[in-house]
Amino acid sequence: MKKSRETSDSTFAKCLKYLVIGCIAGLFLCAALLAICAFVFVLVKTIPTQAVSIGISALSAMFAGFLSAKLCHSKGLIMGLFSGLILFACVLISAFSTGGNVFTVSTAMRFLLMMIGGAFGGVLAVN
Repeated sequence: MKKSRETSDSTFAKCLKYLVIGCIAGLFLCAALLAICAFVFVLVKTIPTQAVSIGISALSAMFAGFLSAKLCHSKGLIMGLFSGLILFACVLISAFSTGGNVFTVSTAMRFLLMMIGGAFGGVLAVN
């Protein structure tokens, strides 16, 4: 009995470690893509910046969910959902730091797309 408890604790710790690794990789991808897009936004003034930033957030959540689930080799949907949730929390904290109106319709849309993207990436990695 004791052996199975130790195994489940170590499995949880490993999956948590992989979740953190996936989220950090997703944050780096998001930052890199947003930096590239910021340069493009300065050059071309007619791009819808809010839609592009929401799409990049969803893409980075999908990447984080994919990487987390791929490293864990199981629990794809759960790993993807938690990856999307953690990345959304990071985006929301950065929005709080800039001030202004944080809770808008685009925030709800970003939340939904990041959760769906993370879940999709997690399921894609396991299957």
